[in-house]
Amino acid sequence: MQTKKPVCASVSEIRNILGPSDDDLIMAIQNTGATREEVLLAFQWLEGEDPGNTARKSMTEKIRSVYDLIFDSQTSPEQS
Repeated sequence: MQTKKPVCASVSEIRNILGPSDDDLIMAIQNTGATREEVLLAFQWLEGEDPGNTARKSMTEKIRSVYDLIFDSQTSPEQS
């Protein structure tokens, strides 16, 4: 039996999680290959909405990459 390969989060899924976001950020997140669930975990951890530290316990390389991208976009001088 074949297992399904996780599907990369779509642009609309990422926007639904993050809200209004720069196209470059969306594309960078897609380039990580992260799934919708991975993007959601990274966002929850960043926003402090991670009951039980679920994201921290399951922090994969992809989730960490997405977290870093979102964090950097929120703290970059261009956002001021």
